[in-house]
This record gives sequence, C-alpha cells and structure tokens, in this order.
Amino acid sequence: MNKKFAFYTSKIGIIKITYNKFLEKIELTDRISEINERSSLSDQVFRDLEKYLKGELKSFKAFDIDKLEGTDFQKIVWKELCNIPYGKTKTYKDIAYAINRPRAIRPVATAIGKNPLMILIPCHRVIGSDGKLCGYAYGLSVKKFLIDLEKNNI
Repeated sequence: MNKKFAFYTSKIGIIKITYNKFLEKIELTDRISEINERSSLSDQVFRDLEKYLKGELKSFKAFDIDKLEGTDFQKIVWKELCNIPYGKTKTYKDIAYAINRPRAIRPVATAIGKNPLMILIPCHRVIGSDGKLCGYAYGLSVKKFLIDLEKNNI
C-alpha cells in the first residue's frame, strides 16, 4: 500500500503526517511537498495537535503503537513513554527501570530517538539524569517549548 503525506503549518513548524489506513509517522520538516494528500484522518490528527499546542488537549488516541514500524523493544519503550503524565518528565534511566531493563539506558535512548509519532508518543518528556534537556530530533528549543507548554497548562 502506498503511503500518503499531509502537511500542516503549526506554531512549532511544518508538521508532516504520514499515513495510509492508520497513522504511521508525525515529524517536523522544512518544506511542504507538492504531494499533499490531506484526509479526514490527517486533518483530525492535526486538529488534535493544534489543540495540544494551545494547551487544550493532554492526551491522544488516534494511534496504535502495535501498528507502527518498530522492534518489539522499541514498542515497549514507546508504550512506557505514553505513561509519563502530561506536564511531568522522566529520565532515560527511569524508563529503563520501568520496563525492567535497568541496564538498557542506551538502548532505551536509541528507541526513544526512533519514535515515529512526535508529541503523540511524548518522547519530549524524557530528560537527562542531571535534569537537563538532551536528545531531541527536532532541537532542544522545540523540546523546551513542549515541556514549558505542558508545565504551564497542568
């Protein structure tokens, strides 16, 4: 089946949504492609993202982690990320312990870096053990924005 792509402009940049029958990926991109196939699914996901970015929505239901491309380990990590409460943060070590793999901090970090659904699977809520922001694919300024947004809307 062919993947479809929809593009939307938001306050954090251009959001690219990849989908087919279900949501496959959400990411920031630097440009809108000529092929922009918006649908009711992509429009709903974007509406939810817009509500989130206004502080009006605190969780998402438009996806199924088990349908995403990834290893079993990655999916376990992504599911654990969804357990981090809105407005709170956890460390990579916290996530490793939560999935009963306390020595797997680096693999946990790698799995988090492969998160296909930015914001929906809240990898931005994971920080370093020293409390500092680190490791966000879209830049630390976007990560800080998302963390501050949540802390200001609890």
